[in-house]
Amino acid sequence: FDEDYAIRTVERAIDAVKQVFYSVYGESSAEFDSFCEKVLGMVSDHALQKTCRLLKEQYFHNCILIHRDPAHAVRIAMKHPLERNEEIIPVTNALFKGDHALLKDIRFSDVWQEKLKDCQRRVLQHDNVLGGDLQDIISTFNFLEPRFESFSRPLFTVICLLVPIFMMLTMIAEDFRDPKTKKKAEKVLRAMTFRFIVNMGLSADYAETALRLVREFDVLAKDPATSRVLLNACRHKLQRLFHVGRIVAIPEAGKTAIQLAMEQVGRLDTCLLYTSDAA
Repeated sequence: FDEDYAIRTVERAIDAVKQVFYSVYGESSAEFDSFCEKVLGMVSDHALQKTCRLLKEQYFHNCILIHRDPAHAVRIAMKHPLERNEEIIPVTNALFKGDHALLKDIRFSDVWQEKLKDCQRRVLQHDNVLGGDLQDIISTFNFLEPRFESFSRPLFTVICLLVPIFMMLTMIAEDFRDPKTKKKAEKVLRAMTFRFIVNMGLSADYAETALRLVREFDVLAKDPATSRVLLNACRHKLQRLFHVGRIVAIPEAGKTAIQLAMEQVGRLDTCLLYTSDAA
């Protein structure tokens, strides 16, 4: 299968390159052959390393370097500790990856979206601000499931909307007319304990830190000489923030996700007030 996949991707890559050259220079192969002779190196993710080797054997005979994409390697290295942590797995399953993950239900249900917007309006009427000093109603949760770093922004949003989300889930759980939806809401409410919310904040902060490192490598022209410096700096930062615990300290500017989460936990007892006012 790997060999067949490599052969297919070689054909697709060469077809794409030929289309570019033929559209500019016509059907003559001289320019394409000249291009093949000038290719000295290739970079790809791990899955396409065999493709690069076949390209070198068949087309790019002067290639002297085949290197793994550093941004892809860094992304995987930062992803695995988060995905394999027993404290974090329930967070990602409940919010993103489960069959009835909360953000999936909100994202693909017009009814849940409208309920959440209504709860946000009630909180704004009562307090003038949502979590994180937000003053606008949030209606979308965009994330790409295979990429863990795309969870960072939705996690921050969930934390800022923790009170409206609890309000929405509480009202749905008390509605006996739809037993199936009622059961889903009750399941999420049971999962969202204090420990869960703290881990949600830590997950968001870790994902944000990882995303900043990935962006340092995911650039058009990356200087290889800076890689060790960037990795060492990130390692020290992770140790200082998450091992020493500086992530819960008051920052010079802005607030971390874990701090926002702790603030919203202190406001959850007002959910009953908002709900009773609506009733």
